[in-house]
Amino acid sequence: MKRRMWALTALVLGSAHSAFALDAAQLRGGWVTEINGVRHIYQFKIRGEKLTGVTCGDCYDARTLAFIDGAIGQDGVSFVVTHVDAAGETTGRERLRGTLENGELLLSGTASGEARPVQLKLQRDPRTPNGGPPPGGFKINPPYRQWAPWEQLTAVKVAGVWLSPAGPNKQYFFIKRVGGKLLGMVCGPCDNPYNLFPLDNFVIRGDTLTFDIVHEQNFGPRARPPFLNRTTDHITHNEMQMKVVPSFQQAPADMSKMFAFVLEGPLTISSEATDSQ
Repeated sequence: MKRRMWALTALVLGSAHSAFALDAAQLRGGWVTEINGVRHIYQFKIRGEKLTGVTCGDCYDARTLAFIDGAIGQDGVSFVVTHVDAAGETTGRERLRGTLENGELLLSGTASGEARPVQLKLQRDPRTPNGGPPPGGFKINPPYRQWAPWEQLTAVKVAGVWLSPAGPNKQYFFIKRVGGKLLGMVCGPCDNPYNLFPLDNFVIRGDTLTFDIVHEQNFGPRARPPFLNRTTDHITHNEMQMKVVPSFQQAPADMSKMFAFVLEGPLTISSEATDSQ
């Protein structure tokens, strides 16, 4: 009963933390910690008081991807981390709350199936963003050749791991079913939180998929966080054609003339991780 009431009520922290006002600019974006020798990344998206995001350990492995849902208050944060299997069913949860102290995010709470309480200390990664476009920008390839009709899409068809062409800036798009909806993450390189972005607002209409790539920290010369890269996508066999429009730009009237990224997949996420430590 205490756990249920705590999950449903607003976060109330002790007076020892009351002096630390917390705002979105202090919290949004990526944080890192180590759990049993494994590097874990927490990536927070904040809109008003709503906090969502993703977390993963060994973030090249889609099995470790889990999803964050909670709220930010004047004195701290409260959120639930939900782990799901390949069918979108919940396999475990952590219920966490905490606040900032001396530039670190201190979290405590409980994990389903764990006897010990969860205690975590998250820090900013000292590195800066890496990867991204090579010097001179991306090479514009010849127009995409559609080799079969676009397929009618379902969540089952979309879910899995989609990969960009190989290379040092290879991108991994992880898409999971979470109950009746889709959520995900893109990263590359995946050990740096500055190159890891939540995916949300998935919508399927016939043969068209749209979703947002959420940028809370990383930015380019014309963009300041937070902003979204809004994608329009189609799938034929093992290829996803993706067209991207940043939220600070207006979509062109004729989307057919836009440059298209091509991803290959989906690879099956065959065996799911359960609770993190």
